[in-house]
Amino acid sequence: MHGTFKYEFYGIVTIISFGQHYTKPQEANYAKYGSTREIHGEVTITYYNGDSYKRYYHLSSDAKTLTMYNDNQNISTAYVKDFQYVDANTFKLKEVNEVLWDTYKRTN
Repeated sequence: MHGTFKYEFYGIVTIISFGQHYTKPQEANYAKYGSTREIHGEVTITYYNGDSYKRYYHLSSDAKTLTMYNDNQNISTAYVKDFQYVDANTFKLKEVNEVLWDTYKRTN
């Protein structure tokens, strides 16, 4: 996972930029469940209104779920999305129980 990807819907743009990818996954404490989770790298999400958030991500071993966490050491919140790899320049995300996919295309 690397590069910057954009999703646009009627002029509303969301950008996902994958930053550092960890060669070896890092472990983070997931306080809510008293367990640990693997983190594969860093991602920044920028919304149409300019709000931008740094997150840490984990891609499931079957590459069907992308989970983003708000902290890389002590996780308090997880954002789980269904993930679909299309090709090196395209992937799709959707909310877990939703039907419609958002298609992200590489910008760089």
